[in-house]
Amino acid sequence: MIGRWRIEKHLKCLYCTTKFDIAQCSRVRVKGFTLVELMITLVLLTLLTLGVQIVLTGPLQKARYRNSIEKFRIADGQIRLTCQRQGISAKLVLDTSGEAVVWEFEGKESSTRTISLVGLLEIRSSRGIHRKFTTVLDRLGRSESFAIRIGNTKQGRWLLCAGVTGQILEMEDEAEIEAILSQLTPSDHTY
Repeated sequence: MIGRWRIEKHLKCLYCTTKFDIAQCSRVRVKGFTLVELMITLVLLTLLTLGVQIVLTGPLQKARYRNSIEKFRIADGQIRLTCQRQGISAKLVLDTSGEAVVWEFEGKESSTRTISLVGLLEIRSSRGIHRKFTTVLDRLGRSESFAIRIGNTKQGRWLLCAGVTGQILEMEDEAEIEAILSQLTPSDHTY
């Protein structure tokens, strides 16, 4: 014991002249974070992340819907133009369960073009409401008129596809869509 006391007696603090005892030295600090500080930091980061996610979800979803609308416009226009230029017909299949649109070309070279539409909710035609809708584009690119709804119930947009011209109109009012489609009869689409 005496030998040990002599060794401890000569140990000095590196920061001051007191004997090496952490409790007595005011300049020595234990470095690091306490568990409470770490938990508070994690909670604040989680709340910040949730806030950013909530703020960005709306615009990101709108952008996805807008992208689906533009993809459909471009693809439908290209398919109709291909039918006109090459004199072939195509079958258009819209499916709400798989959120997919498929164009199947008929003729010499059978080929298929498929696009996925985020948020394809509903399909309407003069024949009613459909989960899966099939129509034929003739050699002039004409088809039955139909409307598709892309988006959710609050942010949804209707695309009315005028079958004879291939023009696609973007609309919001469901009653207006129903009024237009109810004026058409299935016999209007026989070419």
